[in-house]
Amino acid sequence: MLYGWLRLALIAMLLDDILTLASDSADLLLRRDMYADGDQGHLVRDVLALANADAGDIRHLVFGAERVGKGIRVCGLDRAAIQRFRRFGYDLPVLIEPKLRVAPIFAELDGKPVAALEISDCKNPPYTLRRQITEDMRTGACWVRDGDSIRPARREDLDRMYGRHSAKPSVRVEVGFNGDPTCQEVRLDVPDTSQPPSQRAREQMLSIISAKKAANEMLGVDDTGIARLAHIRIFGPDAPFVQQGMDTIVQQYNHATDEYEDADRYYYFEQQAIRLDLAVRILQDASMQGVVIDLSLPRVPGFTVAERLYPDPQGRRTGIESRLVGYPLVTHLRKHAAVQVSLGTLWPGQVISIFETPLRIRVGPEMRGMKVALNYRVSARDLPEPEQGRLKLIFRR
Repeated sequence: MLYGWLRLALIAMLLDDILTLASDSADLLLRRDMYADGDQGHLVRDVLALANADAGDIRHLVFGAERVGKGIRVCGLDRAAIQRFRRFGYDLPVLIEPKLRVAPIFAELDGKPVAALEISDCKNPPYTLRRQITEDMRTGACWVRDGDSIRPARREDLDRMYGRHSAKPSVRVEVGFNGDPTCQEVRLDVPDTSQPPSQRAREQMLSIISAKKAANEMLGVDDTGIARLAHIRIFGPDAPFVQQGMDTIVQQYNHATDEYEDADRYYYFEQQAIRLDLAVRILQDASMQGVVIDLSLPRVPGFTVAERLYPDPQGRRTGIESRLVGYPLVTHLRKHAAVQVSLGTLWPGQVISIFETPLRIRVGPEMRGMKVALNYRVSARDLPEPEQGRLKLIFRR
């Protein structure tokens, strides 16, 4: 049940990021409501128009949202609209030629249900109607976007789409994992975070409490000799012994989380954290100036991006030293963590690490078998519009 809820939460984060990062993009088409029952033709037209758009490889048709000025408002869908969406989407793959991928997404944003179609693998336009649906929608028909409106394709539209096959890739920037800008997906093991310092301390205190109880039951008194032997067995011979009463040890047990808060943070966000490193490469022939990269990662239970580096509680690195290391700027928003890095000028073919110090991520056992989307946007002074893309973190079971 928890994993199912977590998966829905990740999908909701993804859809929220889509509406945020692609609000003014040709990758996104919004519809306030689902089409009327029996009006499958409008859905097919919208999907074909998105597939034929000069946009990224992944596009989204979102129902239950509308554009208001320069922003987006979530309106939500009623149950009947969701049911119509399910019926209409079932036949889509057999109505479109050539083949592309159409996947439904259901989520709740701002407490309102929305639905979307993720359209991908759009590498072979023009996309047309495979078979006739109505008198006005015959086999071979083709539609394109004109702003937020949809119209039949003209000769110049078809020429432009056919021209894409021989044109150079429009992508000017590559972003990938672990020093490889072409690496769009990584598989990771979930770290074992079952023994933070507070947990180890509680286990040691429980052992001391048990030893004291056993001594009292045998001797009727709190024997110092037995307490010393128990201390050596639990903490080792080099740890100084301090005689403590039962009430004091119980109180320490109850407050272990507060007592070891700094040590636990260092354990989760440094010792057992996943260290995320990304690389970027410029594909165009000229340099890019004023390069800024914005990243969006979901905020869900079991997946937390550290806002800063936490110093070693043993004093091997001070808090001031940690702040000087060059950790990226991380801001925790309501539904996602935003990361921004300024890179200055990048040169053609140059591969550089985005982070001076890798991003620290705490990952809990809830994430086993889960996928996380990392959305990125690359802006620069000489880019006509930002380059956008998505990377995937896949956690093994």
